Amino acid sequence: MHTTLSGSDIRRGSQRGRAGIRIGTAVVALGLLAGACSSTSTSATDSGGTTPPPNQGAPKDEGTPKAGGTLKVAIPAELDGLSPVSARWSIEGNLVASSIFDPLMTFDENRNLVPKLAQSVTPNADGTEWTITVRPNVTFQDGTPVNGEAVKRNVLGRKGQPVTGSALDPVQDVTVTGPLTAVVKMNKPWFGYDYTLAAQGGYLEAPSQIDSPDATKKAIGAGPFKQVGEYSPGQTIKVERYDGYWGDKANLDGINFVPIVDDSARTKALDAGDVDMILTQSPQAIKEYRSTKGITQVEDVAAEEAFAMIGMESPPFNNIHARKALAHATSSQGIVDSIGEGVTSPADGPFIKGEKYFNPESGYPQYDLAKAQMTGFGGMLSFDVKGGRQVAEQVMIKAKYFSMAESLGGVESLIEHPDTMSHMSMGEEARRAAGITENTLRVSVGIEHPDDLVADMKQA
Repeated sequence: MHTTLSGSDIRRGSQRGRAGIRIGTAVVALGLLAGACSSTSTSATDSGGTTPPPNQGAPKDEGTPKAGGTLKVAIPAELDGLSPVSARWSIEGNLVASSIFDPLMTFDENRNLVPKLAQSVTPNADGTEWTITVRPNVTFQDGTPVNGEAVKRNVLGRKGQPVTGSALDPVQDVTVTGPLTAVVKMNKPWFGYDYTLAAQGGYLEAPSQIDSPDATKKAIGAGPFKQVGEYSPGQTIKVERYDGYWGDKANLDGINFVPIVDDSARTKALDAGDVDMILTQSPQAIKEYRSTKGITQVEDVAAEEAFAMIGMESPPFNNIHARKALAHATSSQGIVDSIGEGVTSPADGPFIKGEKYFNPESGYPQYDLAKAQMTGFGGMLSFDVKGGRQVAEQVMIKAKYFSMAESLGGVESLIEHPDTMSHMSMGEEARRAAGITENTLRVSVGIEHPDDLVADMKQA
């Protein structure tokens, strides 16, 4: 099931941000909110507000950037380290990492995939090889070069991770073919590989960090900020502007990422001015801050989707019909109304209406209680078997899904012998005139799947 949660970036001042979260049958909007430091800032929307379009970015009029200052950002979860090779990051991890590490690819303001650290990322004709060429004259924050060898170390380092490495199962090997070039070889076609390079799969950490026993504590990237001190779980992560950055230098002196897991504590910190910006997926906070003066709010309804995972290796969900039944029995709109409070939007695929790759005919099972119980509608069927009454009775006895019953009114599938059961009172002459013989069986098809019923009848 899929649900897009609505998230919000709530902030004080003119800095920007966005995020999202996944759960299941509906779409989630994530919010970044920032509180304004002066009376010149205004609220984001009128009281109540409405759900914004997907991928709403920061306000178009961001004002004139001001140099200096340290931004305090409250994030809703702790990280499991600062190594993009080994960590398992969600939105918060990627937000923090984007200040220290640059990815090979990124998305522009129109959500188009474009190179970042890479000059180019191109596949061969059948998608089994990807050639990655990085920008020249770019160094990591330890002074070592960003080159083809660094690309190889990062890709193979991720593939070798015991938990997250399975995401790179299609990767067979990486070969350095030039100072700035590496070729990633696949064991099967993978035409979407370049998109993975725009997130954690594309962040490059310095080989010295990969080799360090403290790789999760001390980050060495090629991004606009560098880490201050060492990472410690539950503690503020501090970064400062890196003046050796290859691209446009940051205006901020630094950023402090403060983990505040509790939603209410995070909003209180913003209200009290203890932090300048928060990330939240709380529908209550998002709706409240839409009409709060002095708060700039950016919402991304399509940041990520919420989904529920189910095991498919054992009953009942090793049966596709059981999985479809669960999907048909789940109301995305009900989740949106009860949990999302109208801030979230239903989804039936990886993209929602308004996004570039939205498919209006995804084929995902929609909410339908009747279809949750059955894939078609029941009926009654009479037929004759060869061998007489004894064979007909044996078929009834051997049937597993069809229950032997004279009353044909239940939702389950039933089977009976009309000559000796339901129509016995008619008399033999009348039964034969009606086409009922001792070979005749009558079934009522219920809610079980046709494939199961056909297989049951064959074995009987």
